[in-house]
Amino acid sequence: MSTPPDDPDAVYRAPGRYAVMGLAALLVPVGVFLVVGGLRAEAPAFPVVLGVLLAVLGATGVGSLTAPRHGPRADPPPAVAVAGGLALPLRRTQALLRAVAGVALALLGVLMVLVADSAGPRVLGVLVVLGVVGAAVLAVRTETRLVVGPDGLRVPGGVTRAQTVAWRDLVEVAAVRGWQPHLVVTTRGPGLVACRLLPQAWPASALVALVEHHRRKAGDRSALVEPHALERFRS
Repeated sequence: MSTPPDDPDAVYRAPGRYAVMGLAALLVPVGVFLVVGGLRAEAPAFPVVLGVLLAVLGATGVGSLTAPRHGPRADPPPAVAVAGGLALPLRRTQALLRAVAGVALALLGVLMVLVADSAGPRVLGVLVVLGVVGAAVLAVRTETRLVVGPDGLRVPGGVTRAQTVAWRDLVEVAAVRGWQPHLVVTTRGPGLVACRLLPQAWPASALVALVEHHRRKAGDRSALVEPHALERFRS
């Protein structure tokens, strides 16, 4: 369900996102409980390590679902010139939290392999480690930045390749709510291209205003090679 055009930032207030954040937050007290109980046990290594890893996963999960700052006090980084136009910035904390969560999850898989007394949990631990490695390789190779240029808009695909939409083919842009809010671009055909909003440093309102402006104002597109052309949208 998309939000009203005058309030794209309402997507960050979706109940689904808060529900997932709450579930992730539950891992923190569970982890603390295991650590405290482990310290009182005769063999504390396993429960303590497990508790720490669960607490880290919970904290990074909550952090990765926080929304970018928006409003008069927001001061996101500027766009940068790249081949084909201007790349919009990403939130560095998001990348850091994902890296920490990946390491914690991989260590959890290793722990399962080392302490399990049967084949099932060991296989599961190996699969967890391989999954983290695969996700890391995919993250390195996948374009994650929105790029606007004179010829069109390049939208990162997450687990798929980025897609470029020519301005003449762009029909509508909207912010869509959910536990992972998305910027959704409707194209002629019809077709849909979407990217996650939480990793973006600019809030939904700024992104929607930027894309909608250049969809309508063909004369302003030639300036999309100089970062200062987007300064008015940084808020």
